[in-house]
Amino acid sequence: MWEAGRSSTSAYFECRRTPWLARQSNDGLLVLLAWMAAGSAIMVGTLTDVQAMFVAVQQIALSVWPAPVWEHVTFLGDTLVAVTLLLLFTYRYPQLSLALLVAAFVGTCLVHGIKFAFPMPRPPAVLDDITVLGPVYRTASMPSGHTATAFIAAGLLVRCAGQGWKAWLPLTIASLVGISRMACGVHWPTDVLAGAAIGLVSAWCGLRVSDRLALTPRRYLLASSLMLVCAFLLVGHDGGFGVTRVAAACIAFGSTGYWVTRWTWQLLGESGERTGALPARLARVGRFRV
Repeated sequence: MWEAGRSSTSAYFECRRTPWLARQSNDGLLVLLAWMAAGSAIMVGTLTDVQAMFVAVQQIALSVWPAPVWEHVTFLGDTLVAVTLLLLFTYRYPQLSLALLVAAFVGTCLVHGIKFAFPMPRPPAVLDDITVLGPVYRTASMPSGHTATAFIAAGLLVRCAGQGWKAWLPLTIASLVGISRMACGVHWPTDVLAGAAIGLVSAWCGLRVSDRLALTPRRYLLASSLMLVCAFLLVGHDGGFGVTRVAAACIAFGSTGYWVTRWTWQLLGESGERTGALPARLARVGRFRV
């Protein structure tokens, strides 16, 4: 029974691989946007008053939305939140789980490597009269880890979205996460732009490497297990913002419940086809749909 189930799951993975690879044309957009973000970071850092720009962006942001909204937006850039949200898409796009592992490794190395090599003070260490939402950080400013995480997730979801406006939706949300880091008072504009570039490059690397790897049930189980651990750790986690605790629990239980339900339905369908215990219509639901 185990061998039959594994064979059927492998066939499902292979079927889902076709539409996944068919959307590789979107990957060029990630590279283009990464170059634009990196170039903008250099221009802003060398040609403008970064401190004045930070103050202006924060004042405008807090005048548009109240502090709790920005705290929830910036929470989307938390690693546990981003990984748990991506779990929602790993049933329909199983290859996404491998891409996430690679992208997370590349992004982590780049973000923390740069933070260690170029330690820079954050706004609270330089400016006195600013608003700080959440934990007060004073060191390791460049680049923004939350922004990098948000753009890793957005870059991977661009592959899932395909062509059209849907591809821009995750990128827009990631951009708001970047703005929220300035609204919360913990990152300079250059940090945000550098984080966006790193996130997009990391997502591109994850997609390209995963495209060359065969997804086996064992690899998928490993990747999904790590994502489920993140969902478990997310319960009770607020990222230093007390108002986000409820949202964290909703994301954790919602994503996990959806993933478990879809795979339970999938495996029940496979079992029903082998034993004849389930109607054919029930057995076909959710299977091999492109």
